[in-house]
Amino acid sequence: MGCPPKPNNHHVLTCMMLFLIEASSLAVLALVAPFNFVTLAQPASFSPPSSVVHPSLGNRGGSTGGKKQRGAFDGDGATFTEVEGPVKCVVHFIEPYMIDPNAEETSIKVCVVDPEYEGASISGTTYELDESSFPYNFFDDVEYSSTVLTISTASIRKSTVGRNGGGIISRKKGATATKERLDRSKRVVVGGLRGSNGNDDNHEMPFERSRGRRLAQTMGKSFLIVLYAMPLDASNTHRTSVQLANDIFGINDSVSEPQDLVNARSQVLRCSRGQLNYVPACGTAEQMCYPFVNQSVSFVNGVLQVPINYNITGIAWGTVMNWVEAEAQKILQAQTPPINISSFNQIMHVIPDAADWGGMAAAAYVGGQTSVFSSSYAFVMGLQVHEFGHNIGLRHSGYNGNSYADHSDLMGNPSYGDDGPAICFNGAKSWETG
Repeated sequence: MGCPPKPNNHHVLTCMMLFLIEASSLAVLALVAPFNFVTLAQPASFSPPSSVVHPSLGNRGGSTGGKKQRGAFDGDGATFTEVEGPVKCVVHFIEPYMIDPNAEETSIKVCVVDPEYEGASISGTTYELDESSFPYNFFDDVEYSSTVLTISTASIRKSTVGRNGGGIISRKKGATATKERLDRSKRVVVGGLRGSNGNDDNHEMPFERSRGRRLAQTMGKSFLIVLYAMPLDASNTHRTSVQLANDIFGINDSVSEPQDLVNARSQVLRCSRGQLNYVPACGTAEQMCYPFVNQSVSFVNGVLQVPINYNITGIAWGTVMNWVEAEAQKILQAQTPPINISSFNQIMHVIPDAADWGGMAAAAYVGGQTSVFSSSYAFVMGLQVHEFGHNIGLRHSGYNGNSYADHSDLMGNPSYGDDGPAICFNGAKSWETG
């Protein structure tokens, strides 16, 4: 606020008070935000290639014009089966990133079902939770990605399209539902990473790391696997595996393209002052799966191409995510020694635009290890770091009722581009991450 050109005594006093308040606020922000970076450049707002046709923003969401997203899984479709029985699963919280900044955003609560309840040998399948079937405020004290939900009797609606596609879980009326923290004393045998001494001493891992999705790494090396979906009827045409690895890690095996010097890895290293480093899965000798040798699949610099024997056009993104992860687990388990996908710190899904995204560009598990991107947005550095920010526990940075309106922060909605914006997390978010 400015002062009047000819202030009276009252105006002078008011202006002095405003000046002191603003100066104090700036001093507090300077103390809170030691790791924040100044904006070096603000590139033009990112727009996908004109040839990209995005799915409808509306569809089954209850309104038109892209004002509300639809369900994440296909259990609410016209063709589904319904079974009843007990359920045990780990609860997660998903933050979507909407393409239209004015679209209504609805966070999603999901549960990764314990494989033994599904009778499956793969990692647990993810289901959306029907919040309306639980008591009011039931989820208020849940620590997401670290809480086990047990339901005595649940209705499970599954899509009839394909296996392991997930669906929707509802608590039956009168059924008991209990919450408990993950038992970290239990250990199971999985594969994936070597210990610091070079030996395979990470064959045993804490319980939470075996249940499909664990807490993401916030310091040190974070081993990231990118699952690049290859369905029957669509393809990820915006980037090759080599190009995507270059966008994320700055690793380039192609002589025809320069190394991407501004990428997700470099930006996170910079913003964390070297405390967090994304490393491609199976790309370094410290990982048990290095070198990855399998002539039947493509695994380039942490990017695993995952063929799935389904058509995905119009299929909900969450259903496709489940299919991809199930197939990726089969590929990894076939290795010698077998690799459990949960042993990697983070999992990034890249799924073709042809899936039903309900108006989303991307989404991520808050405090979990998983992020998922529509293919035309998967190479955008700012959006990559935004979703990885959710993985380390950060929520959106909003202003005045708008979820993304803080444009000074990567958890808001700055001008995202292939190599931008050159900013980090603001003072409040930097404080949250420690």
